[in-house]
Amino acid sequence: MDRICDPFSTAPNYNYAPGDCPHDSIQIHDLPNILSTLTCEKNTPTKICKAQGRFFPESSYEKNNGVQFNRSKT
Repeated sequence: MDRICDPFSTAPNYNYAPGDCPHDSIQIHDLPNILSTLTCEKNTPTKICKAQGRFFPESSYEKNNGVQFNRSKT
């Protein structure tokens, strides 16, 4: 994973411009899908999760899955 791209322009317009992201970048809206592949389900033993490269506890993913990214107007 090289970089994460936020495809929205700056204030005051906040236009969605996915074409401005490099082709090899991850767009910010893809993060929940990526995090889900790294999340260990609560009924899976830690040893198995670590062997599969899943190191986020499910409780952490559930807390962050609904997070919306808001821009402050500073």
